[in-house]
Parts: sequence; C-alpha cells; structure tokens
Amino acid sequence: TGLFTDVGLLIGRVLSMLARKRCGRLLDAIDHVELADDLSKLSVLLTIGVSFFLGVYFGALLHRAFAQYAFLVPAGITGSIGVAYSVYRVLVLGQRLFSTEEMEVVDVPMQALDAILPASGAAAAWENAAEVDSL
Repeated sequence: TGLFTDVGLLIGRVLSMLARKRCGRLLDAIDHVELADDLSKLSVLLTIGVSFFLGVYFGALLHRAFAQYAFLVPAGITGSIGVAYSVYRVLVLGQRLFSTEEMEVVDVPMQALDAILPASGAAAAWENAAEVDSL
C-alpha cells in the first residue's frame, strides 16, 4: 500500500472510532490504547511524507545549482555519517572495525541453504564456480 493510502486509512479509523464513541467520551482503556497507537503511526507516516516532499524540493534546488553532480551532496552526507559511526564504534565503544564474530553471523554455509532450499542447488553452483576459478 502507499503512504498516503495508509494515512487515509488511519485517519478514517480514528474518525470512525471517535464518532462511534461520541467524540471520545465513551472510550474504554483498550480504545485509548488503540487511539494512541493509531496516532503514533500517523505521526510517523506524516513525518515520512513531509521528509519525502522536502527531499524532492531540496533535490530540485540542488539539481538547479549542481546539475548532474547534485547526487554528490546526499552521497557525501551518507558517507560522512557512515565514517562517523565507524569512528564512534572503534574509539568510543571499543569494538573492532571488522569483527570476525559479526562476519560469521552474515556468512551462511551453502549446505545450510541447500537444506532449506534443496531445489536451488546453491552449494553445487558455488562448487562449480570454485572449480572454474581454480583452473
């Protein structure tokens, strides 16, 4: 579903609940929790929508100023945040930059994939690729 579809559905749900419960005077504890949850979702969705339109606006301004190089601004911001987090992780948290424990969680043996998806033949494909590479 789309963002604005979800916003419309949530607004309809909240208005329906308030209309059925006489503008909130007859809300019980469960209704209060559901209303708070719906309003929380609505605030997140509206924040995403406003951020999207601000990104469109500033993207157009950047394109007017830098033409095809406008993408370098968000790429630079994203890269800077990634480098800052890596520095924070190493210097403040005292973690290693490349942790073997984390990499082991990411690496999944091909035999495990074949056990899950036997028809895929993932392990056989990788073994064949390894044989070709060794030639």
